[in-house]
Order: sequence, then structure tokens, then C-alpha cells
Amino acid sequence: MRTFLAINPPMQLKSDVFLLASKILSELNLTVMAKPVEEKNLHATLRFLGETSPREANRIVDKLKTISFPSFELCFDTLSYFTFQGKPRVVFLQAKSKQFNKLMFAIDQKLKQLCIPLDKKPPVSHITLFRIKEVKNLNSALKILKNTLIKDPFCFKVVSFELMKSVLSPKGPAYEIFEKFDLI
Repeated sequence: MRTFLAINPPMQLKSDVFLLASKILSELNLTVMAKPVEEKNLHATLRFLGETSPREANRIVDKLKTISFPSFELCFDTLSYFTFQGKPRVVFLQAKSKQFNKLMFAIDQKLKQLCIPLDKKPPVSHITLFRIKEVKNLNSALKILKNTLIKDPFCFKVVSFELMKSVLSPKGPAYEIFEKFDLI
């Protein structure tokens, strides 16, 4: 099964973020072809783990249950994007949070004990809004993305993180919680 670690925001925040994504996509309408992340699937990615056997997933659960970490406030206040070949491909909301980074470090230490290979790139706390399939007008798209300001940050208290499994289908991915890890 495909697995990843994530922080799931409250449903109201997911609704608010989805509305923002829809608004941005309507502005980008003539400049890109994009696929939004479904409202129910919005999450802040911690680590993508990839294909994981049920046995390995249970070992991960046992190890991550030993993490004792305080709950914290997380605010997504910046629109950004990852590029591929100089073009925006993944548009997301970003948060800059020392607590998020400390939680990531705690998780990474546990995963290293299990000899799970980790991405070498530094983590970026983000909620993916949509994926761009085709860029029709790069200059216009970049102008819209760079000039979109987040006036009111999307904030919530992080009280848990989850090991998620992703089930792929022709309709897109469906995410299910495999295990929930409460913060203190």
C-alpha cells in the first residue's frame, strides 16, 4: 500500500482552503490546465513513504507511538509552488513553523531507526491546492501566482498526525487513516 505521514486540518479549514484554491483556479483559467485536490483530501504532508507492506506499516506505527510531542498552532499564510522544468506544477499554501520542523525531526529520527530511506530535500510544510497539468501562458500564470496574497492566514491547532494510506483509482486518490498519533 502507498503510505504517507500527514497532518489533517479540521473540516472547516479544509473548506476554506478549498474555496481559496477554487478562486485561484478561476483566475488562472485561461493560463493553465489544473486539477484541484479534493476538499476531503487536503492535508499537510509530513513525509511520503511510498509502497509499504502491512508488516512494515505496523513497525512504523509502533515506532511513531513512542513520540511525545506537544500540540501547536500552525498557520498557512503564503502561496507558493514547486516547479518542473521551469514551470509551476504543484501550487500550495506554505507555513513556516519551528514546531512543524521539530516534529519532522522527531519523526525522521524514528524512521531512521527503522532504516527507512528519507527524502534528502528539507521538508516544506505545505497543503497542496492543485496540480498543473499544462501551462498555456507561463508569464500570465506566474504573474497571478506571485501576486496572490493570503490576507487571512489559515490557522489551526495541530493535535495529532496520521499515517495515511493512499488508494489510487481512475477517479483519483482516496486517503484513509491507517493510524492516528495524538500529540500531548
